[in-house]
Amino acid sequence: MNDAELLSSYRESLKIAWGYNDYSDWPIKLTSIMHLFAGDLAMTLVDDINHIFQRGGSQKIGELFVYPGRIFRLIDVIQFGLRINRTGLDIQRDVAVKLIKSAIGLKRSDLFSLNKSNLLIDYNLDRDILTHYIDENAINQFHAALFLYCESMFFRGHDAGKAIHGPYRSNNNSNVIVREFYNLCDNPLWSDDYKIPFNKITTICEYNNNVAIGIDLYDHLSYEGTIKGNLIGSCVVIDGIPIIDPKQIGQYTQNIIKKSNMIQNEINKWDWKKIARQYANIFWFRAYPIKKFLNVECNPSEEVFKKINNGSINDIRLKTLSPKEVALLIQLGV
Repeated sequence: MNDAELLSSYRESLKIAWGYNDYSDWPIKLTSIMHLFAGDLAMTLVDDINHIFQRGGSQKIGELFVYPGRIFRLIDVIQFGLRINRTGLDIQRDVAVKLIKSAIGLKRSDLFSLNKSNLLIDYNLDRDILTHYIDENAINQFHAALFLYCESMFFRGHDAGKAIHGPYRSNNNSNVIVREFYNLCDNPLWSDDYKIPFNKITTICEYNNNVAIGIDLYDHLSYEGTIKGNLIGSCVVIDGIPIIDPKQIGQYTQNIIKKSNMIQNEINKWDWKKIARQYANIFWFRAYPIKKFLNVECNPSEEVFKKINNGSINDIRLKTLSPKEVALLIQLGV
């Protein structure tokens, strides 16, 4: 595909990934405060991405982010920031195309997940591990706890700690979904008291063909049928060590919920400006792979925090957009 075709397909995929929904985010509606920091981040990232392309091209950015969903979500952040700064459409399109091309080398096919698949080219499914079976309720509760933890720690910046890929085909020709949770304790956003003692947790789940499972551009799962009762194989891998004891997983689940509640209880004491400052920290952390590679500062500047302290919430963006308004917003992009 040429650049225009890439952008056209990207816009089509956003219709699926956004689902024409506009979320009322916890702990604050993100779009009501993004104008206070996204513009500054976007401008630094445009320079960073251009610099990396000069040094290693699209492949290097793909290597840095590992998961295509992280790259596609970053495009959204950058485009929002560039529009805030009234940056020319040519620059917006150029950086979007560069990032899209960076994701190409990570996927086997279906670049934009228009066919509801997200297959990583470098992922080799260990089919032997699926001979294990963890109680369905235990694994579902474990997933729910991990999603809660990521939401508590990264707010709506899910790509900073979560990726989902598949469906791969098992030896039984069934669907296998891989959920990966990372940066769980190796991040500067919270003190150790709020963190679980594991940095990466992977779950591998095999579902029979009674349920059709899809994954979109942003790693959202969708089902045709019901997923309950159709799990036929599963395993949990924590920092490289397989865990198959449901009792042990149950203990981990409770600890993850406990830490999530600690974070949420703390945040619920904050005013909106402190929440916005933490959101800025999260957004800069989302760009950490690029900043680390270039060996440059990966924290919001004092100027960014001044903008937040002297700024205000965009009341217009506090309201929930209609499906028609969300569709228009997609078309106004690149």
